[in-house]
Amino acid sequence: MRKKEAFSRVTSILNNGAIILPEQVISCLGIRPNDRLLFRLIDEKIVASKVQEDKEGYSVDIKD
Repeated sequence: MRKKEAFSRVTSILNNGAIILPEQVISCLGIRPNDRLLFRLIDEKIVASKVQEDKEGYSVDIKD
């Protein structure tokens, strides 16, 4: 995973509800096809985190 840095990007939501993630987000989080993301709504903001798969299921490192 690359160094995390702050940035802002505008993206699109397709008619089927799919969200197009900016390449910089994909790169910074090390997202690959078929990875899972957790979406949380916090104070009217969407926060996405990459979900880690392990032997016991799925987990995510949440820092509030």
